[in-house]
Amino acid sequence: MLRNIQLKGGPPDLLKRFMERLASGDLREFSFKLSLDYIEERAHLAMIRIAYLLMFVQYGYNYILGKGPSVIRKILAGEIAASECEVWRLADQLERCEFSNTDPQLESFISSFGSPEQVLGHMVVFRIDEGKPRHFAVLMPARDEPAEDVVSRLHTLSDLIKGRPLSFTFNLGT
Repeated sequence: MLRNIQLKGGPPDLLKRFMERLASGDLREFSFKLSLDYIEERAHLAMIRIAYLLMFVQYGYNYILGKGPSVIRKILAGEIAASECEVWRLADQLERCEFSNTDPQLESFISSFGSPEQVLGHMVVFRIDEGKPRHFAVLMPARDEPAEDVVSRLHTLSDLIKGRPLSFTFNLGT
């Protein structure tokens, strides 16, 4: 017999009725549905989290504590609903990924948009080897982008690069 059940969430009325039924001992019939489906929004949030951490590795607290990244922190913390700001537009699998003058097994890199004096945003590209190797690109805001402008700026950058062939050339030294 079940003795320890932890309920992680759900509609309060349904949870109350479930607990009452358990307490009554009326368990002649017990059924449930378990879904292991792919949840696209969670996958995109995971990609954004990876990009956020890669930005931290590359630029440290100087970037992460900026005004622009504060919006990403709020999205990842659930303070801003990802669906409200269409955060899914910011993370995509790259269909064709060509790298020249570099190691084809390159795991990640960050490319900035704009000039050194005025960075408009960053594209973080990384490889995931689950199943077959795939590359993903996530747009991240500029450090000093005003928080109220972050989502629109990233959408503008996304619209500019979607559907266009991108190629990256690296000089990894001699």
